[in-house]
Amino acid sequence: MSLSTSQGSQDEASPLPMCYWNSAKSKWGFAIYRTVYTPESDAKWPIAMDRLREWLRSEITEDESVHEDYKGKIYENFLNLVMDDKKLYDGLPITDVKKHFKKWLIENELDYSTNPEAEYDGSIYQDPEILERAHLQEDETLKQQLIMESYWYLSTRICIVVDEEVLTSLMDIPCPTRGETVTAVWLKIILDAHPYCKEGFLKLNPWYNGWGRMDIRNGLARTHYLIEDADLDDGIAFEIDEQPYIEI
Repeated sequence: MSLSTSQGSQDEASPLPMCYWNSAKSKWGFAIYRTVYTPESDAKWPIAMDRLREWLRSEITEDESVHEDYKGKIYENFLNLVMDDKKLYDGLPITDVKKHFKKWLIENELDYSTNPEAEYDGSIYQDPEILERAHLQEDETLKQQLIMESYWYLSTRICIVVDEEVLTSLMDIPCPTRGETVTAVWLKIILDAHPYCKEGFLKLNPWYNGWGRMDIRNGLARTHYLIEDADLDDGIAFEIDEQPYIEI
């Protein structure tokens, strides 16, 4: 199964909308920071992570624009970088999460100029487990195949913070079955201005300090794609109930 290489508009003839191209061909996901560590949260945490996958399954199942052949692949490719270490992240303020995330991105970005065995396909990170298997592989063909499989479209624009509030939201509101309507499930998203944006938004909106709430019903796969080129000046960050809110 190969993706269309056409860069044309999304129309009814296209088997896969552009917003799903990356997630259908390579691993994709978000950095997720766990910042709450209690006996109760220890029991809830694996369930909450499963809930994210349930929401993704619901998103792609109900999206009739996605060809059935691709839905399973998008779901299977969903891989998050989970920062889960009580010593490092327990109660970590969002400002410090942001610093850690930026540092991790810089330190782990794939340098293709010094990594000749990798073939550039638009992703800049790699799954370390698959990459380790590749380096242990003596067969050159299989080694290159594993390297290609290791490419990881990890979102560099946003990361997700799961504190007590977010954990409760994920646990209290189950993913709906087809046709059901549920209330908002809030994630906390760290989002800075686009690297090439003007500074007008931040100057005119001093209330925004780099993070906001995002309703998971916006869609995880859609958000992963659309956020890459979106900017604060586009109106994606604003206030609701005196709290920062991000809408994709």
